[in-house]
Amino acid sequence: MEDAVGAVVECRVDPTSIVELLPVRVARDGDTFLIGHHRGRTYLALTPPALEAATLLGKRVPVGRVKEILAEKYRTGEIVLAPLLEQLLSAGLVRAIDGEPLAGQPRLDASRPPLLTAGRVAPLFSAPAIIVYALIFAGGLLALTDPRSWPRLDVIAAGRSYGTLILSVGLLLAIAVKHEAAHLAAARFLGVEASWRLGHRLWFPVIETDLSGLWMVEPRKRYLAYGAGIASDLLVASLALMALWLQAHSYVELSGGGVRALSLTVLIVAVGVIWQSNVFLRTDGYYMLATALGCRNLAADAKAYLRRRPDVYPRHVRIYAAGYLIVAVIFGVFWVTGVVMILGASDAGSGTARTALGVSAAVLLIGVVAERRRTPPRFRLICPAGLALLLGVLLP
Repeated sequence: MEDAVGAVVECRVDPTSIVELLPVRVARDGDTFLIGHHRGRTYLALTPPALEAATLLGKRVPVGRVKEILAEKYRTGEIVLAPLLEQLLSAGLVRAIDGEPLAGQPRLDASRPPLLTAGRVAPLFSAPAIIVYALIFAGGLLALTDPRSWPRLDVIAAGRSYGTLILSVGLLLAIAVKHEAAHLAAARFLGVEASWRLGHRLWFPVIETDLSGLWMVEPRKRYLAYGAGIASDLLVASLALMALWLQAHSYVELSGGGVRALSLTVLIVAVGVIWQSNVFLRTDGYYMLATALGCRNLAADAKAYLRRRPDVYPRHVRIYAAGYLIVAVIFGVFWVTGVVMILGASDAGSGTARTALGVSAAVLLIGVVAERRRTPPRFRLICPAGLALLLGVLLP
């Protein structure tokens, strides 16, 4: 059975059922508690009673006994657990029910120790390193004030088209890998699990760093991991600008290929920083904005508002939803316009047109597959009629 949110998986539970949870981390966030497991890539905000229930379940206490313990503690007969259990299941935090492993849940196979550990990356975030970064940024800004240090568009245009294209793709990949490695290093420095995965921006697939573990870190420290990628990009651009400045003032002699590579580096970083500043996609800027607004899932709230338009959403979510809709329309118009222009190409360029269309279709297909792969299953609990009063909303 399929719907818009993925597969629906039915799970049978009775008062004697034992729900086995994955080992989870817990962090306080205001009046609630956040729990999660990095391989589940989902974190839940629980009230203190709900956390107690999850803790008891994690100790392999039967569902019925959990209800009795909480009912006795809170002196109420209205303790009910279904939504909590369904949330734990959909978040990928349940390993098995009554010894039966659940399909689609993350595996806990032994893995090799990560190459980047907190101890190994610590020097990158030390005081001496920060001083060096500041000096490089200052040098880049000073070079930027001299027009002779700006990217040489004439040198780029003078290069052979295929050579320049290959160089551009190589630089783009190198900068992208370095960008994600900076996120990964910053997360490991903060003691957070992180990994690379296939993600998407609207319909377009991207390689991204999974930083969901940052929920276990206090908000003010999250900016380090979210901003590390852009900071590393600006460092590379600053070094390239300084090299172009030295070449323009005849302190060093660079070949045409060297100037072309440095100019392309600056341009690629500039475009990348602009892209990452688009807060209406899940970019670095988006995550910093969501953290500043105190929103746990700003994009999901905005999409829910666009679907249902309830008045319960705060003003900043409604404003963000309008911007998101506008950006999605703009991207769609640009993509359709590009396809129309390719189809209108001359016969001489028909081969190139077919290739471009094929690449575009493949990119969109990968984006759709990535979206489907990241859509988690939705779980529905099936229980005996006598358990109906046990399962429901857990203590408001």
